[in-house]
Amino acid sequence: MSGSYQDVRDSLTRRGWYENCDVASSCFDLKWCLKAADIHETALVSHQIVNHFSKAAAITTKCGLGRSLGNCSWFGNSDSLEFFPRSHELFDADTIADWEADFKWSAAAAVLKRVVLEGGFKSVGADVAEVARIVCNTRLCYIRDMIEEDYPGHSPALPELTAHQWAALLDSGCYTQPLPEDGGDQSWRAPPRRRDQEREDEHGLRGWTTYQQPQAEVGGLGAAQEGEVDAAMAAAAAGDGNTGSAISIAILEGAGCDGHGGVVTGEIVTVAALAPAVTATSESAPVARDRIASTTHGGSVPAKATVAATDASHGARAALDAPVDAETACVASAAFMAEVRGLVSELATRVPQWNMDGCHNVWIVKPAGKSRGRGIQCFNDYRDIVKYTQIREAVAEDRYIVQKYIETALIVRRRKFDIRQWVLVTDWNPLTIYFYDTCYVRFCASDYSLEDLSVYSHLSNNSIAKHSDEFKSKDVSDGNMWDLPTFRRHLADTRGAEGDAAWDARIKPAMINAVVSSLKCAVDMIEHRKNSFDVYGYDFVLDDDLQVWLLEINASPSMEHSTPITAQLCAQVIDDTIKVVVDVPECLKAVNAAAATATGVGAHADAGVDAGAHAEAGGAAALGAEARGPGRSSAHAHVVVNARKRHGSDDGLDRGGWELVCKDASFVPNPAYCGLELTVFGQGQSQGQGQG
Repeated sequence: MSGSYQDVRDSLTRRGWYENCDVASSCFDLKWCLKAADIHETALVSHQIVNHFSKAAAITTKCGLGRSLGNCSWFGNSDSLEFFPRSHELFDADTIADWEADFKWSAAAAVLKRVVLEGGFKSVGADVAEVARIVCNTRLCYIRDMIEEDYPGHSPALPELTAHQWAALLDSGCYTQPLPEDGGDQSWRAPPRRRDQEREDEHGLRGWTTYQQPQAEVGGLGAAQEGEVDAAMAAAAAGDGNTGSAISIAILEGAGCDGHGGVVTGEIVTVAALAPAVTATSESAPVARDRIASTTHGGSVPAKATVAATDASHGARAALDAPVDAETACVASAAFMAEVRGLVSELATRVPQWNMDGCHNVWIVKPAGKSRGRGIQCFNDYRDIVKYTQIREAVAEDRYIVQKYIETALIVRRRKFDIRQWVLVTDWNPLTIYFYDTCYVRFCASDYSLEDLSVYSHLSNNSIAKHSDEFKSKDVSDGNMWDLPTFRRHLADTRGAEGDAAWDARIKPAMINAVVSSLKCAVDMIEHRKNSFDVYGYDFVLDDDLQVWLLEINASPSMEHSTPITAQLCAQVIDDTIKVVVDVPECLKAVNAAAATATGVGAHADAGVDAGAHAEAGGAAALGAEARGPGRSSAHAHVVVNARKRHGSDDGLDRGGWELVCKDASFVPNPAYCGLELTVFGQGQSQGQGQG
């Protein structure tokens, strides 16, 4: 045994086991160690039990988990976007470009959400809002094409914006501004999604009820829009270089684009783009208004007319991002708000992580090769992420994963929290998964705020939180942890009957779905060895709609008694694990041996630690009699035979708190070799010469 697993030592000692203190010895029946590297797979005897599977990095590392979940849809009807925040590896030019595009999409969406939330241009400049509208409209066209047409599989192209416009969007100060104290207009949010309300469209994409925007009537502009055109023309004629800024935006009702940057009937066109062309013809205002209306509704407008022509103005604007005054906002926002609300409403129904993204465009950056929260930081500034990750440097010190932060996390007593859930895998072929019937909640050390991106407000890792001055404040509880009954009482107290039923009806099933989906993705990558098992620590976050989000999967989760909660639960989890991997197989062996003796039929030996398969096969021995050394007890006092059925198993054996949630059919794995890439173990022997 290696590592600080005193509970394992105590549990086995109570069963009459003896410890071989030589951790490098090959003489053992069960080896429990901290790292899989401490197990020499090639030297194991079939009856020896070990607590790790080989090549589990496919799910227990940040890179491996993200890559494995990319194949999630191939192994079931779940999409990883439903439970895993999208992530990007910042390793090469392609992955960096993918993240940069995602960052820009999220920034544009955050701007439009704020416009809806605040009911106008309070913390967002009119020009920045227009750039965000163009970006989001392009994204919506891409989504429509994927669902409604035979669209090629490449990623959507970003709209053609100038560097000045991208800078205005990414450097907007709105991402750091607090949200309205009264909550603002929450119509930007999508209603909570339930799996039983989803439907699959013919392309396998998940579709929910979509917003249908009313079509505009062709025939002219409204009175308010005519006034804007008149004002824009007057400003352009006077040589005002601020055309389109003070007047904001003229909206031609309706929306749409051809997916290639061009404008179709009903597109939004900025006055800044059209007014210079109109004044150049010396048309009267009424004639110009009619021509603009007929051009935008029935004719064709160059693609770049949809972009606010900031660089074409007579001089750079000093404050592109400055909010407009209240009077201008009232004039411009009536039509613009209708357009933005329609756009936001449809995106909310089509983008799975729309609510989770929030309005601050926060991203969490994680070093790929570190654990226990080391090196993790939150950012909402593009330049800060580039500087921190050194992705522009020739040689970076570390490799990083960047992931979209869950901005709408459920907050309890002003603190963010996550849930540590234990999962036991006893076999990968067939995949056999147990889910523990209790868990605990870990709180951050400081109050939650998206204006303060301190790790103490956003990371709940005990190894991080314990360094905070507020860690021992006991504002939440001793040790900043709750057990499951306390958390369930909180849900019932704060959400009534719905909260009381939420754990069993929504939260736990969603967690089990994420567990099973994530493990199925790795079936082809992890070594299938009988008499091996692994306990994983899953970390989940709940958002304010009680939707479950998977953060990471931990190999060898900490079992230290760091708080009163973990002191109780960790010992219980360890002892119940011994029941599953040791007691139940030994009990079944004894029962089947007795039955074989009575019938005169030899007992069937079957190597494996999962008792469910043995019971279904009429009984099979997990550990042969010859495997029991002098240090092993054959007593089965810790196993309750013919007791009440426990957690999905039909053999009546006591598995403690472990619930069987998945047992797939066996399959034939892919061969572990390809072509001539063969590995031969052992030592060659020379053939002796015969004597004459």
